[in-house]
Parts: sequence; structure tokens; C-alpha cells
Amino acid sequence: MSSNGSENAFAIQTQQVSYFVKDGYAVIDGDVLFGTEADIEAAAVDAQSTKRAASVFKLANGSKWPKGEIKYRWETTPNNKVRSDWEGAIKLWTDRLPFLKFEEVDKGMPNKKMEVGVVNLRIQTGGNACFSPIGMSATAKDSVIILDDCGVLTTAHELGHTLGLYHEQQRPDRDDYIEIHCENLIPDQLGVKAFCGDGVCRGWGCAFRKLGETEVDWSGPYDTESIMHYGESDFSYDWYNVPVLVGKGNVKLHRGFSDHPSLLDVGRLCDIYAEDCRGVCGDGILAPANGEECDDGNNIGGDGCSANCKKERTGEYCGDGIVQPGEECDDGNNVDGDGCSATCKIEAQSGYCGDGIIQADEECDEGANNGSPTCSLTCKRPSNSACSTCNPSPGNNQCHVTTSCIAVAGSTNHYCACAPGYRAGDAGDQFRLNWPGQEGRVFVRPGVACNQLCDEWTLGNDGCKEVAVQDECY
Repeated sequence: MSSNGSENAFAIQTQQVSYFVKDGYAVIDGDVLFGTEADIEAAAVDAQSTKRAASVFKLANGSKWPKGEIKYRWETTPNNKVRSDWEGAIKLWTDRLPFLKFEEVDKGMPNKKMEVGVVNLRIQTGGNACFSPIGMSATAKDSVIILDDCGVLTTAHELGHTLGLYHEQQRPDRDDYIEIHCENLIPDQLGVKAFCGDGVCRGWGCAFRKLGETEVDWSGPYDTESIMHYGESDFSYDWYNVPVLVGKGNVKLHRGFSDHPSLLDVGRLCDIYAEDCRGVCGDGILAPANGEECDDGNNIGGDGCSANCKKERTGEYCGDGIVQPGEECDDGNNVDGDGCSATCKIEAQSGYCGDGIIQADEECDEGANNGSPTCSLTCKRPSNSACSTCNPSPGNNQCHVTTSCIAVAGSTNHYCACAPGYRAGDAGDQFRLNWPGQEGRVFVRPGVACNQLCDEWTLGNDGCKEVAVQDECY
């Protein structure tokens, strides 16, 4: 498959690319949605032709989002984890570039209507890969992002494509910084073995093909910290031990994606959206027009200047969520009427879980002792209902984002499993199972968070013994 370089290029350049079809869309370069298969066939030209054809790259046709406002629509209702990953990915970009605006269209009413200027979020399972077009698609039928439980960082990478960025490891100058070991790549979804030639590529090798100097604006230095740069072992047949990318000299690479967009990433977007960008949070330059109250040169909270460049209160204070000496309570805010006053004093209330009085919808209430083995934090008595199963299907999975709905060996049931070494805060909402080799794994009711480290835990069956075993669940 051949395609011309940028429409704005002065030289004529073609590239041979391989693609596979995902949900009716042609995917090039690993995770970039080109359009339908008919679109990519229509864009093909004879490799010897000198006639200029439409660029394969949508952004070359000026497809940036007007005013940096990205409108999106869920085609189906996302589960808590998928939505949390999406919103977390958005925050990684908007913390640094607050001019970017993401607006959910038809909020609360998922549908499959497609229109130009609104990107549809399509949830799929089983492929463990996500895909996005580059920039805003010019046609309604191509306005789609495919999400497949990829986590926050991969979703943020796809959003980088959506905003207009390309893969960093495909830069024409990449050979000065990295080596590519194509022989270590796995076959693609169609079983095609990878080939990474500059002019011709196949399979996952196309995610590592080198682009021409005229195809994209590659301003700025090579950036191994870019969230658009693949990790050293991405698509390797042995992710833990066999790298695909190896840095030359002193060049260091991440195992997977960087944990946030780099300063160069956001700088490039600021250039693309120059008429709307008023500064970059985290570049060390105070830009009040960007909504910044401070800028300490990073995007790390807790150091006096927050991740989105707002001044933070430091030290111990009422509202920090920690009960300090002189405080009766601290619920993390300074709002009256929620049981803990704006001055961190317990408010005289009745009729709520935790007041020590059993209300009509409560099974128990031990006041400050709630969360004990006999009464949960939600004023429910522990019972076998703690063994509630979960449904792993998208839209039906009610497990908290800190847990996974997994099948237990030897059973057809699925349960919400905490990450190894973690448990819930409420004794009545969690349990362990007599699952050989996984006796230390903690399970919880759907919707319960696993956000506390177990007292002791090592890989396998040792640990989290403070959580009771429920034989009847298994």
C-alpha cells in the first residue's frame, strides 16, 4: 500500500505501509485509524507514480480541533474502569494544557450517532489494544476511538493521536537515538510476522517504520520521555526480558509508556493550537493567562504548586483529610452539614450511618466502631452476601476501578479481586478464598475499593491474613 507524504510538503514521497482491519477501519502504524478499508484503498497510488494524491495523514489536511475543544460521545455505557481511564487520560493532558476542553455529548444517553466534530468512543474487549485517528476526522464515519481496557497511560497515548501527535519512535532521525529489533516483535492480530523496513513494513513492524522528513513537522529534539514514544518492550514476545527498542549511547527508554505527557509533547500541541494555547503548565514559566497561580517546573502535586499549577496549602490544616491534634474530625473538605464542620468539629446530626443509632435502612450502627467484624462502614452486618459475584461484560461490570472482575479457578463464578497485596478498609466487605496458590488474594463486593495495603503480603499464598476466609463462596 503506497501513500503520499504531506500535502504541504515540497518533495513528493510515497510510503509502503501494511494495515489490518479493526471493526471496519484500516489500522496503520500499530494504533492509528486511517479510515475505512475503502478509504485506504482509494488513497493508494502506484509506487512509481509522480502524481500527487491525498495525504494518508489526516492532520496534514488541517484536521485540528477548533479552539482545542474535543467533543466525544459514548456509544455504549462504559463500566467504571473504562470511564475512569478515559477521564484520567484527559486530566493528564488538561493539567498541562488547560485550554483543551473535553465535552461529553448526549451525556447519560449513549448512542451510535456519528457526526463530524464529535468523536465516538467505542468499547470493545478481547484485543487489549486501543486505536485513534490523528486529529479530528474530516468525515463522520471515521470519527471513532476504539477503547479496549487499555488503562490510563495507553488511553492518554491515543488521546495524543486524537489531538494531532504522531509516534515519536517513527521520526526520521530516530536511528541516531535508538535501535529497533524487529525480530523480537510478536505477530499482529492476523498472524502476520513483523517486518520493519523503511520503505516496506508488515505486521507490528509498521508501528516502527520510519517516516519521511516531509511527512510530518518534526520540530524539536528527539524525545524519549514523550508519551507518544513506545516503551522498550512494547509488542515484544517477552515483555519482561526481551526489548524491541534499545537506546544508543546514554539514551534511556521507559519499559512502557511515560507516566505523563512530556514538556515537548505539550509544547508541540501548543504550537499546533497556537491561537488558543496561552502557556504550558509545568514549564517553569508563570502564565496567568493560562490560569496558572504558580509554575514550579513540574506537574507533581503536594509540593506547594499542584499538578495543574494551582497554589497548594502546605503543612497540617483542617480539611487535609487527616485528623490532627485539636480536630475532632477531618473529612477532607471545609463544608458544614456533612457530619464534620468547616472547622473540623463533629456536628450534631442524627439519621446517618455512624451516629450510633440504628436507622430504618441500617442493619447495625456502632458509631465510631463501624468497620468492625460485626458492623461495616455502611452499617451492614457481614454475611455471605460479601461473596457477591460480578459480571465481567462491559456495561455490567460493577467492580470498583481498583479491582478486577476475574473467574476463580474451579468455579464458573466471577468475583471482584483486589490487586495483590491490597485489601478494602471495611472488614464486612471483603473475604479470602481457599483458592490454591491464591490464598492471600482478597475479594470484595462490587463497588468496594481496595485502597489499603495488607499488613503482610508476599507473592502467592502468604499474606492479607487479617481478612477472613469464606469457605462457602468457593
